[in-house]
This record gives sequence, C-alpha cells and structure tokens, in this order.
Amino acid sequence: MTTRRSLLKAALLINGLPKLAGCSFRPHQQRIFVAKSLERTIHALTQKGAPLAAVQVVSAGSQSIARQIAATRRGDLIISADVHWVNWLQERSLILPGSRRGLLHNELVIAAHHESPLKLSSLTDLTFIQYQALYMGDPLSVPAGRYGKLLLKRENIWQKLQGKLRTTVNVRGALAPSQSRKDTLSLVYATDVKNDPLTKIIYRGFSNPEEIVYVAAILSTTTDLHRAQTLLNTLQSDLVHSFFLRDGFIVPGNSGHLS
Repeated sequence: MTTRRSLLKAALLINGLPKLAGCSFRPHQQRIFVAKSLERTIHALTQKGAPLAAVQVVSAGSQSIARQIAATRRGDLIISADVHWVNWLQERSLILPGSRRGLLHNELVIAAHHESPLKLSSLTDLTFIQYQALYMGDPLSVPAGRYGKLLLKRENIWQKLQGKLRTTVNVRGALAPSQSRKDTLSLVYATDVKNDPLTKIIYRGFSNPEEIVYVAAILSTTTDLHRAQTLLNTLQSDLVHSFFLRDGFIVPGNSGHLS
C-alpha cells in the first residue's frame, strides 16, 4: 500500500509540473535541460549536421527544469540561467561533483518597439519620462527578473517604479508588449532583442555581464558519464561558441560578439 501511495504521489507531482518543450524522450539519447533564453541557439545546434544533432533538448524556465529533474530523476546535462537552481539541485545530490562550468554570460538591456521615440540616457530616466509600463520577468521565478530587480535597487529606483512595473512569467513575455506597442519598455536580455526585428535596444551598459552566468553541469542521473562529459566538452568548443556569439551571448574570455 505504501509503495502504491508513493507512486501515486510521484505521478501527481510530475503531472503537476509545467509541460516542457522536447519531453518526448527516446532511449540511448543524451538529454540536456536548457534555460528558455537559450532555446533558439540550442535548437540551431541540434539541427542535422550540427554539433549537438544527436542530443534531445528540454527547454523551459530555469526553475521549471530544475524541478522537472528533481521530480523525474532523468537527464544528462543542464544549462541554467540561474546559479540558484543549480545550487538547489546540488543540495539534492543531482549535480555530479566537480562538473559545474560557467558556460556563458548575458547582459540586461532596456528595449522598446523598433519605431518607438522613447530614449534613455540613464536608468534614472525611467522615473520621469512618459511611457505606459516597464515589463520584466517576475523576480521570484525568472532569472532576468531577479537580476533586473537587483540592478534597479542598486540604482535606488526600484520603489519609485512600482507604479510602472509589470511582471511576466518569462523573459520572452516581458519583450512581447514592446513588439506591438510604442509606449512600453522591456527589461530583458540583450540576446532576446538581437534577432527580433520588432524591437530595439534603447539603453545598455548598466549591467555587469559577469553577474549573469549560465551554468552547465552534468547531472548525477546520467546513464552514460563518458557521453555526458563529451557533451559538456562540446559545449565549450570553439564551434559551439560561434553559435552562442552569433546570438549575442558572451563567452568567458571572449571580448566581443560576432555580428
């Protein structure tokens, strides 16, 4: 009876988790869980002939993928946009000791509609220029939102902006209003704007990219440690770095971006 109840409880927990992209697992295939903000780049890397063509990808918010790993105890590798959730997994013995790598950095920017007349010369301009709202990821669950709140508090304008702030469930949702409206602003990653023709960056340079770290690590649930290590090494190769740089990510030790 206890076993049946335990199985039922586990099933309810898993079914209650968010549906994640790429969850149709196939045997003998490496499974990599990636932060939603990396989805575009990782998808390109898994196309035929690309470096990760044989890899199966699960993408969602960093919190969602961490909870999915904890609930299912399946997978080989994680790339998280939030070191907090990697620590959370490590506390549960789900990260292979010694396998963590600081893979990438990103940058927060203020974005607007591509035809918006809005301009900023500093973050404090957000407290007095005329605009409808500033959209950002929820600081409680979205890494970009958490980083954004820290930056706004550092500038002593977090409280002053409470009437303007609107939070979303992910960073892509924070960009969406600025794709259709000229009177809104979005606090998002530079990589979200880079390949979006509907928006533009109107202010940048206020965040330290080294504070925004994407952590890659091997999961202790891997069934093939050798292949998982090979995959981790591949993610650090020059060829894969070129994909990351193309999409606007910052690779440690690289001073610029590919255009």
